[in-house]
Amino acid sequence: SKRANAADPRLKTIKIQTGVLKRLTKEKVSYEKEVDVQRAKIEKYKEEGRDECFINKQGEVL
Repeated sequence: SKRANAADPRLKTIKIQTGVLKRLTKEKVSYEKEVDVQRAKIEKYKEEGRDECFINKQGEVL
C-alpha cells in the first residue's frame, strides 16, 4: 500500500503531461491546416490579380 501511494503523484503528473501533449498536438495540426488555407487564399488572390497591398496584408496574417 505504501508503494501505491508513492506512485500516485507520478501517475497524476504523467496523466497531466499526456493531456497537455495531446492538446498541443491538436493545436499544432489545427494551426498547420489554417496556414494551408491562408496560403491557398493568397494564391487565389494572386491569380485573380488582386491589389498587391491586399495580398501583402493577407501574408501578414500568416
